[in-house]
Amino acid sequence: MVRVIVISVCLSLASLVCGQTDQYLHPGTLEASATISGSSMLARGESNMYISGYAEYHMDYKVSFRGDTYLFAAGQSESPFINEAFRTYFGLFYHFNKHNFDYSIGFQPGITYMKKNIFSDDTEPVFVGTEQKQLMPSFAITTGASYYVWKYFNIFANVTYVRSNLSGTSQGTFNTDELMISAGLGFQINTRKSK
Repeated sequence: MVRVIVISVCLSLASLVCGQTDQYLHPGTLEASATISGSSMLARGESNMYISGYAEYHMDYKVSFRGDTYLFAAGQSESPFINEAFRTYFGLFYHFNKHNFDYSIGFQPGITYMKKNIFSDDTEPVFVGTEQKQLMPSFAITTGASYYVWKYFNIFANVTYVRSNLSGTSQGTFNTDELMISAGLGFQINTRKSK
C-alpha cells in the first residue's frame, strides 16, 4: 500500500516538473497492460500473486469503459487457501485528469471462478485435496493513477478491492475478498483523429 502511495506521489510530481506541452490522453484513447499483482485476502491473512491485465477505452476525458482480469499464479502461505482462481470484471471509470496525469476510480461487476485447497485441521496442516471449482458473482472497486509519458505508453499504479463469497464447499461458505495492488507500464493508441 505504501508503495502505491509513493508511486502516485512521484507521478504527480513528475507531471508538475516535466511541464509537457503535449497531452497524450484524448477521447478515443485505447489502452492496455499486463503485469503481476500482489494481493491480500482480507478474511484470511494470506497473500497471493496474480497475473493481471486490463483494457480500457476512454469515451471522453472523464469517462471510460474498462475490463480487468486476474489469473491466480501462486499462494504465499504454507497452506494456501486458493488452488486455482480466475477473476474478471467490466465497468465504468470516472477520471480526474490534468495534462498527462490521470487519477481514476471505477466500479466493475464481474465473476470469480475459484477452487480451494483442503488441509487437515492438525497443528501441522497436511494437504488433503481440492474442492470442485465454483463460479460466483463478484465485483471490484478500483482506484489508481496514471502518468502518460509519451503518446504510446504510460506508467500506472492501481489498488483494487474485490468482493466475493465462495459457497457450495464441503466446509461451508468462505469470504474471498482481496485487496490487490498492481503497477507497471501501460500502452495506448489514439483511435480518433486529434482536433
